[in-house]
Amino acid sequence: MWLNIAAVVLGIVALTWSADRFVEGASGVALKFNISPLVIGMTIVAIGTSAPEVLVSIMAVTTGAADIAVGNAVGSNIANIALALGISALITSIPVASKVKTRALPAVLGITVLGTAIAWDGLLNWVDGVIILIAGVIATWIASAGHDAEEVPEGADALTLGRSLLWLALGLGVLLLSARLLVWGASELAISLGVPEVLVGLTVVAIGTSLPEVAASVAGALKGQAQIAIGNVIGSNIFNIGGVFAVAGLLAEVPIADTTLHRDFVLMVTLTAAMLALAWIGRGRIGKLAGGSLIAVYLGYLAFLTGTNL
Repeated sequence: MWLNIAAVVLGIVALTWSADRFVEGASGVALKFNISPLVIGMTIVAIGTSAPEVLVSIMAVTTGAADIAVGNAVGSNIANIALALGISALITSIPVASKVKTRALPAVLGITVLGTAIAWDGLLNWVDGVIILIAGVIATWIASAGHDAEEVPEGADALTLGRSLLWLALGLGVLLLSARLLVWGASELAISLGVPEVLVGLTVVAIGTSLPEVAASVAGALKGQAQIAIGNVIGSNIFNIGGVFAVAGLLAEVPIADTTLHRDFVLMVTLTAAMLALAWIGRGRIGKLAGGSLIAVYLGYLAFLTGTNL
């Protein structure tokens, strides 16, 4: 048990440190190349933090558990909006630029609806994989194009390009490893305390695969880089569908349970639409009330899942 507790503590410390370094490196790269932090969040940060979902998808498909790949991607998208964006908005009001409202958010909603429509017949195949892969490339281009580098990351000008790239790579590596360590420690600790494995899977493990996105977004909010926070959520969600769905469909025929479609897919689409609506209703800002509401929705979702699976 003490080893598990040590793993949890070390995982939290390493996760906090690495997320801070990762965002600092991303901010530095954005400044050196005169790229908008929002675009960095949608691309480098999003792809990096989505690496666990891609790895899980490949491993699941190749070991005959392809349905896990799709469920993991959908669950991650739900957590990205409800947790990563929700917690970030509680920390600081997140400004949403005009092009984010008119291009990026509609793009992520579009590919989310498309992915759901493709999956609605209960099966993903290679044709679906090709379609969603192309759609993912288009959605990424629409979401990231045309954003000016308006923000100058605070303190980033003190970093050289080499140091920025070092923090970016090192931060991402430690971020992924510490998230895995934290999930392992928490899972083993919960099981040793008599918590049912199904509850551990629906809570600790489900949240664990989204920890990199949550940590990076929260670190961005804490460092005054709210654009990285929302960019990470948008980019990760596009990548999870355009990348993870595509990989699953291209490697195998993936059956999707009705329960997953009618519960998890519907919630994913609803939260994505809500994210777009909140950006417009809040007059270009997603504030603390919206953040608290998103977190409340996720807690309700977890409560519903555990109640129906225990």
